[in-house]
Amino acid sequence: MQYQSLKRLEGTSAAILVALSRQTIDGLAHALEKDFERASFDIDRVDHAAIDRFDLATVAAGLRARAPGDQLTEVFYLWSENGPRGRDTAVVQFPAGPFAMSEDDLASEFTAAGAEAEAIKRLVDTMAAGGQQWGIGSAELNGRPQALVVHALFHSPGRERMTSFIGYRVDLYRLRTEYLPGIVAPYLDAARNDVSLAPLRVWLVGQNGRVLFESRAAASAQFLEERELPLLFHNPRLVAPVMRPATALDTWRLRVGYGDQTVSDLARRSTDGHRLLLFTLVLALAASVVFTIRMAMAELHVADLKSRFIANVSHELKTPLSLISLFAETLRLGRVRSVEQAHEYYEILHNEAGRLTGLINGILDFSRLESGLGSDRRERIDVDALVRRVVTRFELEFARQGFTVDVQPAPVLLWVSGDPEALELALANLVSNAIKYSGDSRHIGLRIARDDYTVRVSVSDRGIGVPRKFHARIFEAFFRVHAGHTDAPPGCGLGLAIVGQVMRAHGGRVEVQSEEGRGSVFTLVFPMTEARAYVHADSGDRRRAPDVARTA
Repeated sequence: MQYQSLKRLEGTSAAILVALSRQTIDGLAHALEKDFERASFDIDRVDHAAIDRFDLATVAAGLRARAPGDQLTEVFYLWSENGPRGRDTAVVQFPAGPFAMSEDDLASEFTAAGAEAEAIKRLVDTMAAGGQQWGIGSAELNGRPQALVVHALFHSPGRERMTSFIGYRVDLYRLRTEYLPGIVAPYLDAARNDVSLAPLRVWLVGQNGRVLFESRAAASAQFLEERELPLLFHNPRLVAPVMRPATALDTWRLRVGYGDQTVSDLARRSTDGHRLLLFTLVLALAASVVFTIRMAMAELHVADLKSRFIANVSHELKTPLSLISLFAETLRLGRVRSVEQAHEYYEILHNEAGRLTGLINGILDFSRLESGLGSDRRERIDVDALVRRVVTRFELEFARQGFTVDVQPAPVLLWVSGDPEALELALANLVSNAIKYSGDSRHIGLRIARDDYTVRVSVSDRGIGVPRKFHARIFEAFFRVHAGHTDAPPGCGLGLAIVGQVMRAHGGRVEVQSEEGRGSVFTLVFPMTEARAYVHADSGDRRRAPDVARTA
């Protein structure tokens, strides 16, 4: 089956090569024919009455207004029996290049025709004798072959007398050496981009069999497709049906092929590469399917997390707002029985406002870090001082809920590099989680340690813990292990996500050790920038947690 598949692949490759060569030669032949005929359409649009009147200014304006893109025409020719010397008026020529001058000055560009005037006269005499509307002849200027094209105007439909003509000259040498390489190159580039089996070759052959142009040399002249290009340099459709058409100077044969190699040889050589490509495509397709499924599942998961987050945040925000509104209304209406009850209500208002502020700050901190707006500030930070600031920040909360806090500083002075505000935020989130998830336990530990490469700050509790299967997910935004439980602590699932982002920004990481029902230990691991091995002069004081943290 594989062999048959490869044989079919060879046939397909051969068909592609043939189709590509046919497409290339058809497009190129059409472009050449269009450019060969372009000047004939340009002069056919010039006012014929102005040509008869020998109105040089009008004719010049018409030639200047011709369609852009003519790369072949060298000069235009003009003659009329209404010129200054009647039928003895000399043939004049007009350059084909662009002009910056005004139309009034264009007539000055007409000059007497050069050595080719005699060849034009012979061509015109032949056309007049035969009543031809279009004619083509040849001449040689400076050793280079030229094509001369003439469009004749007659006095009457009977064509007894030619009254004027307009024509142009094409440099055949420049056509072969400059124009053809420029127009062929884009087609060959397109073919090379479409199929890389072998380079396509283009060449032109004259009637005598001489090669006039070739895109690249080849030992043999095997071609797949051939098209004829008559050298008329005007559109035969412009010739009236009753008039005799002009005879082409030559008939070129445009050919395409793959040099010395046949299509069968090229297709046979392609099977090995296609076999490898097929295998690669199968693997890529399988990988893309797996990737797409995983991305879709991830998007669904994120959407679910965001939905839960909105629900949690809405609930968490409504609760303190409702309590604040209730007790504020009670106080406003004076429905308090004693000063003690008023103080109790004020305490509730203060606590709920703090809870609300904490929720909003958590959301804002996460949004700032997620959008990459974290501070780039880097300072040397005393780790012991960082831990003491965070413990001091929670003194009132420890005292209110009866927590005992054990702080174990390092025996030596340890420094880390970072943003003190961001690191304090990360450590504060761990301490806040320890408070919320301690359950019935009222013990929290903070420990600072070091090894040869890192500084470690651990926050431990003896609370409800985290099941091992969730260890990898608790740092995801919006994820909460106990979401949906009626007794779940308040929160919106952003605290550990903020911790993870802060530590990644500082080149560190977060480690977790936890079992359900046995508490948790979260450790901030910093790359150590500097450690000085001497004991603190005030180590006894710095080892001691604040007195209020010892409140039972």
